[in-house]
Amino acid sequence: MLVETLSSEWDPAKYEDRYQTAVRELIEAKVQNRPKTAKPLAPPSRGAGLDIVAILQESIRESAERQKKTPARNVGRRTSTPSLKTKRRAASLGND
Repeated sequence: MLVETLSSEWDPAKYEDRYQTAVRELIEAKVQNRPKTAKPLAPPSRGAGLDIVAILQESIRESAERQKKTPARNVGRRTSTPSLKTKRRAASLGND
């Protein structure tokens, strides 16, 4: 009901394809060897205070703090369980 109330007939004449117009202008300029006349797009706004560098720096700082708080783990090889190579060798010796 709400959709039906807010909907209307689509009239393509109301809309302009600015991308297609800009591409056609560039093509025409290249055909006639004219310099580019395309207008540069507006620079992206810095909406809602997003500063990616500050966010990344904060993330790095937090990661460094977490690493300081957690004890270092032993990242060496496990010696309590036999490796796959050892298991295969043992299995091949038993099947001879």
